[in-house]
Amino acid sequence: MRVLLILCFCWCAASWRAAQGQVASNADAPRTFRLVIDKQVAEELDRLADTLSGETVRCLIGVTVGDSAVVDLAWAPPIYASDATHVRYRSCPLATLVVWHNHLAPPDAAPEDACYLSGIDIEEALQPHAPPFQMVQVNPDVLCWWSKVQVARAAGQPVLWADAVQRHRATPAALARGARP
Repeated sequence: MRVLLILCFCWCAASWRAAQGQVASNADAPRTFRLVIDKQVAEELDRLADTLSGETVRCLIGVTVGDSAVVDLAWAPPIYASDATHVRYRSCPLATLVVWHNHLAPPDAAPEDACYLSGIDIEEALQPHAPPFQMVQVNPDVLCWWSKVQVARAAGQPVLWADAVQRHRATPAALARGARP
């Protein structure tokens, strides 16, 4: 079964068209875009977020149908350097819908406090070849995401925090077990 996770991305119509090489307009009304992640991919991402002592990245690849995208592959690009606070990697393929990476949960704070894009993440997300969405997962219970349009609004900022709509405690595998976001 492929329908495990449906995340609603707002203000992404312009971002999606821009990523596909079409003209985007600020006059586009906010709308919802659904991202569906395959069960095996979701479980792999949960495992990675839960077990690593450093950051890693996956290029989430799939197809689009109407206002939905279905991710059925998490490809690991070559990683040049990684530690507890950053990861340097080869760019994702053009077919990538989402760049996923993990953040380690801060030892003295809530896991949600690690749901952000750093200044470097923002710069990378705004590159012309970058996919339309970014996702950060902190552990099997906390993940967050941004559209390219949302990231563009934070250009030049040191950090972009996830708002409540972009942050969920129910992750892909948790939703597969019946949890609700």
